[in-house]
Amino acid sequence: MSWFNNPTKTALREAAELRYALNKNLTYARDTLQPKDRGAIEQLIEALDGAIQNKDTAAIAKYKKDSLKLAHRVFPANPWDGFRENIEVFVVAVVVALAVRSFFLQPFKIPTGSMQPTLNGVQITTLQTELPSWPQRVFEMVAMGRTYGTFSTYQGGLITSIHGSSITPWFEYTDLYIGDRSIRIWANQQAVMRDLGLYPGKAIPAGQTAHFRIDTGDQVLVNKVIYNFRKPARGEVFVFKTTGIRYIEERSGGREGSQYYIKRCVGVPGDSLSIEPPYLKVDGSTVHSYAFDRVYSQRDGYHGYGILPGQNYLQTPQESYSVKPDTYWAMGDNSYQSSDSRFWGPVVRSNLVGTGFVVYWPFTSHWGWIR
Repeated sequence: MSWFNNPTKTALREAAELRYALNKNLTYARDTLQPKDRGAIEQLIEALDGAIQNKDTAAIAKYKKDSLKLAHRVFPANPWDGFRENIEVFVVAVVVALAVRSFFLQPFKIPTGSMQPTLNGVQITTLQTELPSWPQRVFEMVAMGRTYGTFSTYQGGLITSIHGSSITPWFEYTDLYIGDRSIRIWANQQAVMRDLGLYPGKAIPAGQTAHFRIDTGDQVLVNKVIYNFRKPARGEVFVFKTTGIRYIEERSGGREGSQYYIKRCVGVPGDSLSIEPPYLKVDGSTVHSYAFDRVYSQRDGYHGYGILPGQNYLQTPQESYSVKPDTYWAMGDNSYQSSDSRFWGPVVRSNLVGTGFVVYWPFTSHWGWIR
């Protein structure tokens, strides 16, 4: 005979569930119950304990009836109980999610193309055809993070200013001001200026209409715990705050600590770095790993490490830089389109957030572990 078909075992199971419910309600309402009611519940719990130990099904049946009568009187049904429980579950879920985000995993959106083609930033492509059908657009938005838009000007004029903002970290937009009118494009300001060629002072002809496609940047999860147990390793992708990096803060208008960058850690304390395009050298020797060799290959969108006009460090192949203790050298895989340590120097360890270890959305070829 199975457990659920055995009358004695069924009675014992129900008694245990009843005892749990009584004890739970007593704990919640202990401070508001009358002493007489509190004592009656405690006596019932004690009596149920004895009946369970003795496997006395007759006593269990009696105490079950007594418990139900007492519960209906002391704990009357509230039509809001279900709603309250759902709210409690929701609040607990939010608290857990915030705790995970604060201490363990943090989502991060790739804003620029400095890590391409390893990680994609926001890209806008002008279309020469009409927009696709709505079913296709919905599918591409869910699966690929791709949206479409139209830029139209009924009256021409000069773009007087451009302002970017966001509703949430995921919904960015750019407002173009043409005289006393504004046009909103649902993409970040940098991509609008770079890919659509729209900037203050540009003349816009009247009646211009352009369709475009926006591919969102890769969404990654950052492991915020790992650097509590080990130091950053050369070759891994990491995220850091720009607090205290003067070059970045001055260029961004003084938004101290408001930005996060994602780059590859290419130098650790003690390394003597130099660049001999397309190679990165450590202590005079080309550093090799899967990630570095892929950048050197100059295939599939990679162009190697380069020396750019205006950089403040490693300006020639003969120049080297020794990475100081508790600092790290950061460079983008898209070296020729990356503002990185070549311009603003090393990143201090206190600015590090964690490693970017997985792309969780969109579901493109980049989905999965980051290498």
